[in-house]
Amino acid sequence: MHKEISHYLVEWIRDRVAEANARGCVLGISGGVDSAVVAALCAKACPGKVLGIHMPCYSLPQDTDDARLVAKSLNIDYIEVELNDVFDCMMGVLKDARQTNKMRELEQRVVPTAHSERLASSNIKPRLRMIVLYYFANLYNYLVVGTGNRSELEVGYFTKYGDG
Repeated sequence: MHKEISHYLVEWIRDRVAEANARGCVLGISGGVDSAVVAALCAKACPGKVLGIHMPCYSLPQDTDDARLVAKSLNIDYIEVELNDVFDCMMGVLKDARQTNKMRELEQRVVPTAHSERLASSNIKPRLRMIVLYYFANLYNYLVVGTGNRSELEVGYFTKYGDG
């Protein structure tokens, strides 16, 4: 049964790439199981035409090691794009924007909660990753392949316009 599902998914990816007149696939490789499975399916669907991108942003070094291992074992093209500085810059710009008179007036009427502050900043990382993925997809005429994971499906959560 697993072989049937795998074959179906490989064909589905191959068909989507062909329909988009794309030359291959680009995907984020986190170092986790879900992105490794998607990378393996893409490698079968588009041999020699897969770019895996690891985009750490204050991530664990083990994640980078695992991402490298996945790319090497699948023999796919692989790069790393470090996002710490971009994230810090974006947070600084947003913090500065919140210090303007207009925003201070707004925040007197609508006070952000600790939860909304965490949610707002946590969604920046997947959106930065999305920018990187689509940059390289457009550059090489590749199709972005999402790597959403089971826990996101179970709870019904993902970042809209993120890297899923």
